[in-house]
Amino acid sequence: MHVSFETRAARASEALKNLGQIAKIDFQTTPQTEGEILIISVKDMPMSDLMAKIATATSGEWKLEGKTYRLIASQLVRRQEERAEAAARLEEVNRAIAQRVAGEQKQQDEMDKAAKKAAASAKTQAKAGGKADAKAAGKGDVKTDVKTGGDDELDPAQAAEMQAQMRGNMDETAMFTALIRGIDPAAFAQMESGQRIVFSTEPTRMQRGLGGNATAIINDFIQKHNATVKEMPVETSDEDFAGMSKDQIEEMRTMMRRQNGKIGQISKALLVASKTDFMFGMGGGSQLELRLYDAKGQIAFSSQNGFQDESDLYSRMASEAVKGVDSEGNPVAKPAIPAKTTTKPPAAKTPVEYSEDSKALMKASTSMSGSNIRMTISDDLRRKLYLPNVYDPLSFATTDEILSVAKAEHKPVVADVPDTWYSGGMMSGRPDSAMTTVEQIKKQIEKKENVQTVPDADCIVLKPAHPERARNDRLDRLALTALLQATDEKGVPSLADYSAFALRTAQPRMGDLTQSYLFMFIPNPLTEAFNMGSNWSMLRFWGLLNSEQRSVLLSSGKIPISGMTTAQRAQIEQLTYGANAKLALDDPNKKTDEFADVFSFGMDMAMGGGGTDYRSEATEVAPAGLPADGYIEAKATKEFFASPVSTPGTMNVGITGILSPVELALFGMMKSAPNRNGSDNIPSFGKLRIGERVAMKFTIHLAPQVVIRQSLNDHRMPKDAQVVAENSLPADFQKQVDERMAALKASPFGSMMAGSAGMFGGEKIHP
Repeated sequence: MHVSFETRAARASEALKNLGQIAKIDFQTTPQTEGEILIISVKDMPMSDLMAKIATATSGEWKLEGKTYRLIASQLVRRQEERAEAAARLEEVNRAIAQRVAGEQKQQDEMDKAAKKAAASAKTQAKAGGKADAKAAGKGDVKTDVKTGGDDELDPAQAAEMQAQMRGNMDETAMFTALIRGIDPAAFAQMESGQRIVFSTEPTRMQRGLGGNATAIINDFIQKHNATVKEMPVETSDEDFAGMSKDQIEEMRTMMRRQNGKIGQISKALLVASKTDFMFGMGGGSQLELRLYDAKGQIAFSSQNGFQDESDLYSRMASEAVKGVDSEGNPVAKPAIPAKTTTKPPAAKTPVEYSEDSKALMKASTSMSGSNIRMTISDDLRRKLYLPNVYDPLSFATTDEILSVAKAEHKPVVADVPDTWYSGGMMSGRPDSAMTTVEQIKKQIEKKENVQTVPDADCIVLKPAHPERARNDRLDRLALTALLQATDEKGVPSLADYSAFALRTAQPRMGDLTQSYLFMFIPNPLTEAFNMGSNWSMLRFWGLLNSEQRSVLLSSGKIPISGMTTAQRAQIEQLTYGANAKLALDDPNKKTDEFADVFSFGMDMAMGGGGTDYRSEATEVAPAGLPADGYIEAKATKEFFASPVSTPGTMNVGITGILSPVELALFGMMKSAPNRNGSDNIPSFGKLRIGERVAMKFTIHLAPQVVIRQSLNDHRMPKDAQVVAENSLPADFQKQVDERMAALKASPFGSMMAGSAGMFGGEKIHP
């Protein structure tokens, strides 16, 4: 039997159902295969061949059950893929370590060369009578070769200080590398996104041993560090720490004193390895942090260092640095290639044939600019975008690109496409999709960035380049459809809607498919500016609570950790021991500034996130796992929020779909800033629909005075919600905005943001 069949990207369950209707065969899937995303275009192909190619692309196999052919997961193939990806990660870690060693040796050679050059120059000057300079240079100080980046040369004292700083940085990096080499590389290779491993010289049950001769390595570093630093106060002013609270400023100064002061007696050392994702504009990647504790549990020294394994952005940056820049980060000029006498014809540029829907979607994604926060989009396209179970996110530009390659090659195609294919350009494939050529797509396939080609003489067969990872990270289309339908019905989904989605979907990453939908089409608490996003584990935790547990929390009650289910405890463990965990000291007498931690993530990255003593480290505070006497409590308050009203033919971008009193206070302050100079690039929302929300502040108690704080908001937009002008809020709502405005202006963050009217530039917004 031969068959002709074409489908744009669709879930395997739907694609095979449609194929079966044409072939008069009952095709079924299993929970392990139904979510694979298939793109198929074949003409007059034997059905047995097509079934074999589908099984190959999906890492599956066919099982005949009566008259039904069921596509099941091939356990043998998938175990092989899992082992292959694990082996590849281990190889990447080993390669990263080798690159570190080679890079450090190269940098040391350059430093030695510079020191010899300075010494030789000093001897020359000494012969001419420059004895004073010779004495300084003879100690290895770099003099006039060190510059500030302009034309002015540093004086000898500045040059010596800079060289000492460079030596100190090199000593730190070398120490990290030496410690890494004493640890089994598999520990790093097996670390998944969101995980955190703590290695220790004296491990608790929640820590691992810091192997090798770690103590000797650290002691050697301490000696070198103490020989290069100077005992002197760090001269800073409050202006140097704009946007930070008084406590954060003092913590930053403490960190700077630790970095620039001598290290005393150390009783314990921790090496913390963590792996985070890039999410909503925040940082991510693999990080290492060393913390040295004194006998009182105070942090005597801390430092961070990127691991640079090939599985994240840091690795790609490091690889490019090794290949294409010098030791100072400047591009290395490639040697000139002699011109050839013959000229090659210009490379072919076959345009991708995009569908009308794809072109409309690309146009919509670039229709926002300046103060315009709305996408121009037709009702028909919006309807399709809100039905991802029918019109798959990859059925737009991604499908066009694959079908265009097949057409250019004059071959049929069977592809199982990972969500990473579109890689950052909304639903379109990439921001410049309208200019993408078939040749560019073919190069992308050849690089195995997203897909790999399965050898086949007569057909293009594609499968994910990393099948196991692709399956784990696949966005659940049915869960997304439910969340979008809740958005369509309610205007703003409830917390229950978000939590149900979080339980079925991997945490969003910067530029991935999930994040693009949340950013563009769904008003959600993950993108509220001042909340910096509700924690994914906290959303899941709320989704796992039963109605009685929720009622207890909402009535200011407590839920003991010992009484939680295994699944609920797993989310609390992630909040406690995961890569984004952040412990705090609970002081009931301390007045909190709600703006103090607005952008504290960046500060935590700069400071290492280690706090001031052992109480900021979960594996020290809860060394045997979650404490049996720990508990979670919450305080709930009600407040207003607003959502912009769309105009005909437009749709509000999801990131501005929820405007709390805090966001409105920020925009109001920016619009009234004296240095705004009439800028019209700050969004104006026009008409606003007024809703109410329950704002919940959670406190997880781990030990006396040691807590974890989280927040969630439950929004409700009535069907008959009041619609008002942006400058005519109801009195109670305006009062909440005014209170936040006053607090914002009085905060360090408000001072920093006062001149930030230009943050909304006139350039077009690209998701």
